[in-house]
Amino acid sequence: MKTLLFCTSYINNNHLRYYGWYNYYSEIYPEFDFLILNDGPIDPKDLQIIIDNTGGRLKKENFFEFDTVLGRNWHLHWGWWRSFLTAMKYGKENYDRIIHIESDAVLASKRVQEYFRHRNDGWVALTSPKYGFPESAIQSISKNAFHLIDTLPEEFDFNTIVEVMLPFVRERYFIGDRYGEEGKLPGHPIDYACQWEWYWAIPDEWIIK
Repeated sequence: MKTLLFCTSYINNNHLRYYGWYNYYSEIYPEFDFLILNDGPIDPKDLQIIIDNTGGRLKKENFFEFDTVLGRNWHLHWGWWRSFLTAMKYGKENYDRIIHIESDAVLASKRVQEYFRHRNDGWVALTSPKYGFPESAIQSISKNAFHLIDTLPEEFDFNTIVEVMLPFVRERYFIGDRYGEEGKLPGHPIDYACQWEWYWAIPDEWIIK
């Protein structure tokens, strides 16, 4: 099954966020193709630092950059929406499945990693118990749900949050949340963590076996 794994980006002297993401997920999913979509032009020096820290495995062709920066304001993620929609359209035309894992999202447990390796049905997202909505930072879109991509608006006015607007089904089985907002893990093992910095290691005893 030909799979695209992508994240969105705003590369601005935050190199570890992107080479950490690639190094981690390319080890888990060496069979996947990777794409990083940047909100605006990428400084060639930043690009080279990221590539060098992957040992050259990540190539310039794995990046997509826009001519302008759209940016964001609180929950108004204009740049993210443009990157997300571009990746979805590209994936729909060229792949059998699209997986979106943001650059600050960590699939920690083996069972959740294997779930995303083998999931081949519908459009699913994990969940954020803290906020009570689907976790848009971790999604899988299978070919039988590609028609739903055509329902997405070219421009999103963010009159509602994207977690409510996107047509995914929430997968509630796995344990995780946006722990990075507090900068610490909960007092129990987890499957995944969002808004997590790559230099915050997740100890083995905090990962569900």
